[in-house]
Amino acid sequence: MNRSIVTTMVFGASLLSSAAMHAATPAATSSQIASPVHATLAHVKIVHFNLHNDTNEPMTVIAGAQTIPVAPGKTIAVKVPSGVSLVAGESSAKHAAGSLLLEVIDSMGGATVLLH
Repeated sequence: MNRSIVTTMVFGASLLSSAAMHAATPAATSSQIASPVHATLAHVKIVHFNLHNDTNEPMTVIAGAQTIPVAPGKTIAVKVPSGVSLVAGESSAKHAAGSLLLEVIDSMGGATVLLH
Protein backbone atom coordinates (compact mmCIF):
# COMPACT_ATOMS: atom_id res chain seq x y z
CA MET A 1 0.00 0.00 0.00
CA ASN A 2 2.86 2.41 0.79
CA ARG A 3 4.36 1.67 -2.61
CA SER A 4 1.15 2.73 -4.41
CA ILE A 5 1.00 5.97 -2.42
CA VAL A 6 4.62 6.77 -3.25
CA THR A 7 4.04 5.90 -6.91
CA THR A 8 0.99 8.16 -7.03
CA MET A 9 2.91 11.02 -5.39
CA VAL A 10 5.83 10.68 -7.83
CA PHE A 11 3.45 10.55 -10.80
CA GLY A 12 1.57 13.63 -9.56
CA ALA A 13 4.80 15.53 -8.98
CA SER A 14 6.01 14.72 -12.49
CA LEU A 15 2.77 16.05 -13.97
CA LEU A 16 3.01 19.26 -11.98
CA SER A 17 6.68 19.77 -12.74
CA SER A 18 6.15 19.41 -16.50
CA ALA A 19 3.32 21.96 -16.36
CA ALA A 20 5.51 24.31 -14.34
CA MET A 21 8.40 23.91 -16.80
CA HIS A 22 6.07 24.67 -19.71
CA ALA A 23 4.73 27.78 -17.98
CA ALA A 24 8.26 28.94 -17.16
CA THR A 25 9.50 28.87 -20.77
CA PRO A 26 9.57 32.14 -22.69
CA ALA A 27 6.77 32.85 -25.14
CA ALA A 28 7.05 30.67 -28.22
CA THR A 29 7.17 32.18 -31.67
CA SER A 30 4.77 31.05 -34.35
CA SER A 31 7.53 29.08 -36.08
CA GLN A 32 8.09 27.08 -32.89
CA ILE A 33 4.47 26.01 -32.51
CA ALA A 34 3.61 25.52 -36.18
CA SER A 35 5.01 21.99 -36.44
CA PRO A 36 3.08 20.44 -33.55
CA VAL A 37 -0.15 22.09 -34.71
CA HIS A 38 0.28 20.82 -38.27
CA ALA A 39 1.25 17.38 -37.02
CA THR A 40 -2.06 17.18 -35.18
CA LEU A 41 -4.10 18.41 -38.13
CA ALA A 42 -2.36 16.06 -40.56
CA HIS A 43 -4.20 13.06 -39.09
CA VAL A 44 -7.63 13.91 -40.51
CA LYS A 45 -9.67 10.83 -41.27
CA ILE A 46 -10.78 10.22 -44.86
CA VAL A 47 -14.45 9.21 -44.94
CA HIS A 48 -15.73 6.90 -47.71
CA PHE A 49 -19.47 7.16 -48.40
CA ASN A 50 -21.95 7.36 -51.29
CA LEU A 51 -24.01 10.25 -52.64
CA HIS A 52 -27.30 9.36 -54.34
CA ASN A 53 -29.06 12.00 -56.44
CA ASP A 54 -32.71 11.38 -55.59
CA THR A 55 -33.94 14.11 -57.96
CA ASN A 56 -34.71 14.16 -61.67
CA GLU A 57 -32.08 16.79 -62.50
CA PRO A 58 -28.27 16.63 -62.43
CA MET A 59 -26.52 18.05 -59.37
CA THR A 60 -23.02 19.35 -58.81
CA VAL A 61 -21.64 19.03 -55.30
CA ILE A 62 -18.53 20.90 -54.17
CA ALA A 63 -16.44 19.25 -51.44
CA GLY A 64 -13.46 21.44 -50.61
CA ALA A 65 -11.53 21.71 -53.89
CA GLN A 66 -13.39 18.79 -55.52
CA THR A 67 -16.34 19.26 -57.86
CA ILE A 68 -18.51 16.16 -57.93
CA PRO A 69 -21.18 15.79 -60.65
CA VAL A 70 -24.03 13.44 -59.73
CA ALA A 71 -26.43 12.39 -62.49
CA PRO A 72 -30.15 12.07 -61.73
CA GLY A 73 -30.99 8.80 -59.98
CA LYS A 74 -27.32 7.78 -59.82
CA THR A 75 -25.10 6.91 -56.85
CA ILE A 76 -21.44 7.92 -56.73
CA ALA A 77 -18.69 6.87 -54.30
CA VAL A 78 -17.03 9.80 -52.51
CA LYS A 79 -13.84 10.04 -50.43
CA VAL A 80 -13.36 13.30 -48.51
CA PRO A 81 -11.74 14.32 -45.22
CA SER A 82 -13.87 14.48 -42.11
CA GLY A 83 -15.06 18.02 -41.39
CA VAL A 84 -15.40 19.07 -45.04
CA SER A 85 -18.63 20.84 -45.98
CA LEU A 86 -20.47 19.72 -49.11
CA VAL A 87 -22.26 22.57 -50.86
CA ALA A 88 -24.46 22.83 -53.94
CA GLY A 89 -22.37 23.77 -56.96
CA GLU A 90 -25.29 25.06 -59.01
CA SER A 91 -28.75 26.39 -58.26
CA SER A 92 -31.60 23.92 -58.51
CA ALA A 93 -35.28 23.88 -57.63
CA LYS A 94 -34.45 23.05 -53.98
CA HIS A 95 -30.90 24.37 -53.43
CA ALA A 96 -29.26 27.70 -54.09
CA ALA A 97 -25.69 27.64 -55.41
CA GLY A 98 -23.31 27.51 -52.45
CA SER A 99 -25.93 26.32 -49.96
CA LEU A 100 -24.78 23.79 -47.39
CA LEU A 101 -25.89 20.23 -48.14
CA LEU A 102 -24.03 18.45 -45.34
CA GLU A 103 -20.86 18.36 -43.28
CA VAL A 104 -18.85 15.14 -43.41
CA ILE A 105 -18.36 13.34 -40.08
CA ASP A 106 -16.52 10.12 -39.26
CA SER A 107 -19.70 8.13 -38.60
CA MET A 108 -20.84 8.61 -42.22
CA GLY A 109 -18.34 5.97 -43.36
CA GLY A 110 -20.07 3.42 -45.60
CA ALA A 111 -23.39 5.29 -45.61
CA THR A 112 -25.42 6.42 -48.62
CA VAL A 113 -26.57 10.04 -48.43
CA LEU A 114 -29.70 10.92 -50.43
CA LEU A 115 -29.65 14.30 -52.12
CA HIS A 116 -33.20 15.67 -52.51
